Amino acid sequence: GIVALSIDDSKSMVMLYPNPVTSEANLSITVNRKQKIQARIIDNAGRIVKRFQWNISAGSTSLPVDVKELAAGIYYLELVGTTINERKVFIKQYNQ
Repeated sequence: GIVALSIDDSKSMVMLYPNPVTSEANLSITVNRKQKIQARIIDNAGRIVKRFQWNISAGSTSLPVDVKELAAGIYYLELVGTTINERKVFIKQYNQ
């Protein structure tokens, strides 16, 4: 299992799993206050291939991220919010 430990309550925490992913990734976001999150997936050439926007509540939120339409390769998930500015790298594999 996955265990997340937060040492500083003022910090936000972001986890993206599994990695590599074939069709849908799980995004877990922990924040200390309600906020709007802007997200985008960027390919290895720097092109924005998908955009998302979520309104999340304080605490932990789990969100599905559909990537089945993406070609196999390396991607970056960028998240920007009031207390979040994160970039996660993930690998998209072919569906087998």
